[in-house]
Amino acid sequence: MVVNLVETPSNVEPRGDFHDGVLISVSDDNFVMQCPIGNRYSFRVAHDAYVCRDGTICQIGELQVGSKIRVSPKTDDKTVVTKLEALVNQVDFADVH
Repeated sequence: MVVNLVETPSNVEPRGDFHDGVLISVSDDNFVMQCPIGNRYSFRVAHDAYVCRDGTICQIGELQVGSKIRVSPKTDDKTVVTKLEALVNQVDFADVH
């Protein structure tokens, strides 16, 4: 499932340089995120991106659909993320060190 950006990710309730949401789907180096207000956004993971699950580095294909995620997009291309953090067992991102 591929969802095209209808709005810019800057409308995804930004907090600093990142956006929170839920992982909806993953395909190769692309994924779809749903933000808390219900909008869905497609992103591509940069080849040198930091990807982790509960604070442990992993591959994007190891992430679970339905996980709470936090993404940090590039400043010059908001559809590409340089950091993708997912939570499975942790309650909040503040718990991940």
